[in-house]
Amino acid sequence: MSLSNGKDGEPGPALSWLLLGLLSTITGAGIVFVAFGVIGMPEGGANAPPWVIGLAGSVFLLMGLYSTALALLVWRDPELAERIVRGEALAMASWAVGLFAVGVFFTISAWIAWGPGPRSFTSTVDAGSIGVSGTVGESMGRAVFGVSAVTTGLVAVNPSVEGDEGVPLLLVGHQRGHGREREPNARRQVRRREPSRHG
Repeated sequence: MSLSNGKDGEPGPALSWLLLGLLSTITGAGIVFVAFGVIGMPEGGANAPPWVIGLAGSVFLLMGLYSTALALLVWRDPELAERIVRGEALAMASWAVGLFAVGVFFTISAWIAWGPGPRSFTSTVDAGSIGVSGTVGESMGRAVFGVSAVTTGLVAVNPSVEGDEGVPLLLVGHQRGHGREREPNARRQVRRREPSRHG
């Protein structure tokens, strides 16, 4: 069976996920190796402690490995791709990977916003083919990352940050995977209540 299992000879999801997974895995591994000193730090050094760099790399590494695993599973069972997209298969695994990624983004943004030590920020404004760079005050930079941290946290836990079905974005896949199981029960409850309304 070929990884290019799409329609009309187009690349299927298995091939796309495999290429994305390998690229993300290599990128993440490189960042983690830099954080642990296995690979030398590029010129200019790092503007963050090793644990922050390692966390950032771990997101790419984990998501790359997960995407690669999905590609291999879909290669063995092409119909699995649609079930994964609909949240009917591997919903909890996808939720866990997403939660880890959001947790890392929250941690890094929170450290930049409220962590100890001085901060330096730069901003670039693109106007067509012209880019203008400049420094940003520490208070403003911390405030921006503070808003980012709060927003990221809301995406993970606040029901008001909703997906298509009115549930938290990280729970969309899990809810879709079980939505069909709850629907018949809901209909039965409505039917049971109808006689009492007329009585």
